[in-house]
Amino acid sequence: MLMLYRWTLALALAAVLMPMLTALASADQIPAAPSGSVETYRLGNQAFQVDNTGKGAVLCIWSIYDTVRLVGRECHPGQDVAFQAELEQSIARIDEFIIANSARPVSKEQLNALRAKGLEMLRLYGNICTGDTEKFYQMFRSRGASALREQTTDLLSIPREPVMNPCL
Repeated sequence: MLMLYRWTLALALAAVLMPMLTALASADQIPAAPSGSVETYRLGNQAFQVDNTGKGAVLCIWSIYDTVRLVGRECHPGQDVAFQAELEQSIARIDEFIIANSARPVSKEQLNALRAKGLEMLRLYGNICTGDTEKFYQMFRSRGASALREQTTDLLSIPREPVMNPCL
């Protein structure tokens, strides 16, 4: 079931993020990334960027953290306070990273609109307080706030274009 959720989330986010990816379709619009950090692959007129740092695809982790935050807010309000506070801080740090490192200018408002659209699509798939989304929340929560902070610090340790792939 978790695999089904992962594919559903990935497909929903891909639909939301496709305009961002499509904007990168011509070679003159794709900036040079630090050596070996991000590679661009072409399929027809589409360009897809893949993070090769070993640190993780920033947009993928951003979308996962947003999902976990939504579950926390809607299903566990007032609980797991330290974890949920760190999740908020980690997402804010990732937002800043995306704004600072995107090849095309991205504003906080654009990130919030993209986030809202992705979470709206996620809600269409049913009750987020049960099943795989809840399991995802519990998995992250069980690791604790300090592990989340360390994971986020490692994720953001190399400046690079924030990309979605590889995701899950």
